[in-house]
Amino acid sequence: MKTVIVSRRALLSVASPPRATEFRLLQYVDTFCQIAARRLALTSGNTILITANDVRGWLCAWQSSPAPVPMQPKRHRLQEARPAEF
Repeated sequence: MKTVIVSRRALLSVASPPRATEFRLLQYVDTFCQIAARRLALTSGNTILITANDVRGWLCAWQSSPAPVPMQPKRHRLQEARPAEF
């Protein structure tokens, strides 16, 4: 079991407009958990400190990951070739 500390600057860096509130912490708790999970293997102590640099690194990795391609509904060739009837 480890303690995770989120710095004020990390809260300010996670979203725009910058806010260091309890609501912002709860709103992005999944993000902070992902960052903490990455740091877990690198930290030997009982405390993980999440800083603004950690948030910036996470945002860069998140923004550079490919977006999922939305699936197009399958259309039959007859529907494409047939003119619309009114």
